[in-house]
Amino acid sequence: MFLSAVKRNPLLRKTLAKVSAWFYGNPQDCITSIGITGTNGKTTVSYLVRSILREAGFLTGLIGTTGYWIDDQTKISPPVTGKTPVTTPDPWVLYSLLREMKCKGVKFCVMEVSSFGLKFWRVYGIPFKVAVLTNITPCHHLQIHGGFTQYIRDKQKLFTMLNNQSVAVLPRESSYFSDFSQSTKARVISYGLGPRADISGKIVEENISSLSTTIKTPKGEIFIKLPFPGEFNLKNSLAAVGAGVALNINLSVIKRGLENSHLPPGHWEIIIDKPFTVVVDKANTPQAFHSLINLVQKLKVNKKIVVYGNFSEFPYNIRQELARLTTDFFDLTIVTIDDSIDVAPQRGINDFLEYVHRKKINPDKYLAIPERRLAIQRAVQEASAGDIILILGRGSEETMLLGKRVVKFNDITVTKNILREQGYL
Repeated sequence: MFLSAVKRNPLLRKTLAKVSAWFYGNPQDCITSIGITGTNGKTTVSYLVRSILREAGFLTGLIGTTGYWIDDQTKISPPVTGKTPVTTPDPWVLYSLLREMKCKGVKFCVMEVSSFGLKFWRVYGIPFKVAVLTNITPCHHLQIHGGFTQYIRDKQKLFTMLNNQSVAVLPRESSYFSDFSQSTKARVISYGLGPRADISGKIVEENISSLSTTIKTPKGEIFIKLPFPGEFNLKNSLAAVGAGVALNINLSVIKRGLENSHLPPGHWEIIIDKPFTVVVDKANTPQAFHSLINLVQKLKVNKKIVVYGNFSEFPYNIRQELARLTTDFFDLTIVTIDDSIDVAPQRGINDFLEYVHRKKINPDKYLAIPERRLAIQRAVQEASAGDIILILGRGSEETMLLGKRVVKFNDITVTKNILREQGYL
């Protein structure tokens, strides 16, 4: 109880950040930091911004869900062992990472800034030059934040910390655009699909692995062939262009940076594309599911199969929405387990079954298979030529949390092993 109270005390949390910065020699003052927050898309945007900066010739650090990196070759190990947050680490770890980056000659650091990182003041004292908002939608963290309204306020902290020399890159079509614009002293650059955005784009051509787009900016227009598909990834790319423009990077460099980029592991990762297609993706919120559904609708596929774990920690209404989205769109939904820390994993499956029974969904359209490996295996067995399988929720995560147990499980590795066993790889 005492430690929990200390963790949530803003004054103590800010003091910890200040002490950490001082102890490590205030490395944040020698590195230009770009912070990226939002419900979905943080990791992807961070990879795209890093690619742009690397194309511009800058040694760039990355702090986020996939780890702590200098470029994409050198992985930095945190100075302490134990359960440190992955996306946005506590100040003692965070400032040690920045010091190591400074010592290695890093000029820019691209950082995912999670809602927890903002709620608990983990990034306090970092003078972000650019802050990017991807989107705001309900997620499974709402209980810890104390509701959706407080979740939004915690996200806004990143922008209230900016000064008038910084730039806020915000999604123009978001219903929260005005709130975030008014919460910051920074200059605002907007992005979106519509003509009112400062950075706007439209899909010219698209297939399962790429899309072509024309992007308009205050500095001119560029045509880009992105090495990944999806309107949601176009929006992520527009956010990255906004960050590049904010940093005064030439449009030709931004174009090359995006065309030479790649998505993070486990984000629309195509495992095989013949005789059927298998994709692993991190999507685990209704908005992310909806984005993938919009993409699959455009593809020429036969049967559509999805495997996902109904997070027991998600609010009930979100779990019901995931059940609605999957059973409405996919020909076969296979529900299984995923992280479940405080309640039994079966709870999420039971809630899914309660939904399909209440809605009288055809039993041929769904299966409940608690063991995740068997769920993926069954999906492969059900697939025929021209079908598509989406395995959602975990991406490249290496472990699954089941109560007090930490279970090694990687969707990509497991899926590849199953495909080898079945003779597809």
